[in-house]
Amino acid sequence: MQSVSLHSLRVRHVPAAAAPARTPAAPQRAAALLARPGKNVRRVTAHAAAAASPDDAGKGQYIETARLMSSKAGKVEPAVAAENPQFRLRRLLCFVGIMIGYGCFYLTRTSLNFVAPVMEQDPTLGFNITKVGILASAFPIAYSCSKLVSGVLGDRMKPSQMLAFGMVSTAAANIALGLGNTMEWFVAFWILNGLLQGIGAPACARLMTSWYSSNERGTIWGIWTTSNNMGGALSPLIAGSAAKNFGWRYGMFAPGIIVASLSVAALALIRDTPRQAGFKGVGVEGDSSNSAVSSQSSMDEDEIAEIQAKEKAEKDAASKLVFRSPAMWAMALAYFFVYAVRQGASAWFMFYLIKGKGLADAGQAAVYLSALEIGGLCGALMAGKVSDHLIANAPSNVGTVGKRVQVMLAYTVALAGAMVLFAKVPVEVAWMQWGAVFLVGFALYGPQMLMGLAGSEVAGPKAVGASQGLLGWISYMGAASAGVPMSILVNQYGWGSFFVAMCVCCVAIVVLLTPLWNQPSYIQKKKWEAEAAAA
Repeated sequence: MQSVSLHSLRVRHVPAAAAPARTPAAPQRAAALLARPGKNVRRVTAHAAAAASPDDAGKGQYIETARLMSSKAGKVEPAVAAENPQFRLRRLLCFVGIMIGYGCFYLTRTSLNFVAPVMEQDPTLGFNITKVGILASAFPIAYSCSKLVSGVLGDRMKPSQMLAFGMVSTAAANIALGLGNTMEWFVAFWILNGLLQGIGAPACARLMTSWYSSNERGTIWGIWTTSNNMGGALSPLIAGSAAKNFGWRYGMFAPGIIVASLSVAALALIRDTPRQAGFKGVGVEGDSSNSAVSSQSSMDEDEIAEIQAKEKAEKDAASKLVFRSPAMWAMALAYFFVYAVRQGASAWFMFYLIKGKGLADAGQAAVYLSALEIGGLCGALMAGKVSDHLIANAPSNVGTVGKRVQVMLAYTVALAGAMVLFAKVPVEVAWMQWGAVFLVGFALYGPQMLMGLAGSEVAGPKAVGASQGLLGWISYMGAASAGVPMSILVNQYGWGSFFVAMCVCCVAIVVLLTPLWNQPSYIQKKKWEAEAAAA
């Protein structure tokens, strides 16, 4: 007869109220499982998983599963602790793949911004500000539609495959655009690029919520967002330099070839969940693969089907709740204005420096604009660290999402001031102009990063993709408003109206976010409801 060993259940920081007494059926169920000869049994304790709230900052990222395993061959699966170096290395490699992947998305997304001024100098193309505005509006409209669909579908697909497919397809769209000669061709392939770009963010969001707990995600999300800045900082060097030195077509070819090549590296580095990477004794909060379904090998087909149906129903219900959440819609509308400012800066700052301030050297304008991404990198990192610090030191009755909102509000006020400074500093003083652009980027990318994170925490782990889809859809409608409408505004009323519009957007962000000052996360809200019901 096989000998069977029972490994104890260890859960860090489990409130007493969250662990009710087991019913007599539980020992009977365990005995029935033990009676199955030749099977390794590993069951996740549902109470324990629910009890270890990820909003208790620093209190228990990992939940060890209770495991009943056969020791016949002496191959008892060891417990994987948070300090396990193999787990940390595997997670780091996965995150590097995410960074490479999303940085490449941004490279193929912003390439045209630095190629367009060179295209305008080609008399055969007939480029002007109005046509640039058409492209600047067409892309975010396509991107927003893509993010809505890919966010919902992404909750049901493998995120690593989504990411790699998106990299290859956006690279192909960039290369194809460089082969054209007409405005219709450019619009068609830039729209196609926008439709494909929406795959990236939902895939990355799912991967990060699978590998990291909430008390880490502010920092991790901030680091991830810097991949935008890395891709954006490389864009003028790769696309802009290639266009200037070899012609505008090569400004589109170069990013496409590089991104297609790097898709192989990203796919090799990423694993969808800790369980897929072989860490079956670990559950990271938000990783649905570490639920009871992860024990399918020890369960019969009826049990597996029942659990899968239940989890699918829970995901569908959670996704529907996202679209009925007032807090989510407030953040989505605020994101509309954040992205109006972001698109306004990325699409029009270079033209403002050349046409509005009279800077003759387009290369120098590109150097100034590199500060936007460098400042954004610093601002996103600091926003994540500050919001994590506020959450870690907040009382348990204070909404954790609200702490992130407070950081966003402070950044938004600074953003309005930075916009005014950029408009006023003399273009001849290079360090002042570069510094003003840096401050705009710093203040802009803090809210841009935190809004996505806050949305995922309001939605809960089963609806991360849906939350990112909704936020992305609305935000890129805001980005579209900075295209054709902004070109009309500038043509009619001059560049001063552009900066007035940017400041109005900042005011709208503050108005929409202020009511969420003490907003709880999804898991925190469920915990409060459970405590109120038990009282």
